[in-house]
Amino acid sequence: MVTDFYCGKIGVSVTTTPFPLRSKGEFMFIGADLSGYIPRDCHAAVRSAAFPKARFAYVLDAGHYIHIDQREHFLRIILPELRMGQGDQHHLP
Repeated sequence: MVTDFYCGKIGVSVTTTPFPLRSKGEFMFIGADLSGYIPRDCHAAVRSAAFPKARFAYVLDAGHYIHIDQREHFLRIILPELRMGQGDQHHLP
């Protein structure tokens, strides 16, 4: 269950309910400054539970709907991530 990875407002502690599979891939977690869904103090727990290569970015002055509250800032974070290693196959701007 996806919420097993989160501590904070959603899910349970990743230290008490570890996910049975560990990812070998890289993951970007995007949090919002005004939201508690991805607390900064949970980074180590998320990495040890399932995402050892997890990276975290936070958007200032945004709530839960980051892509609506701070669209430009969100796009500056997400577009390079989507382009990374994808070549032209996804036709990203």
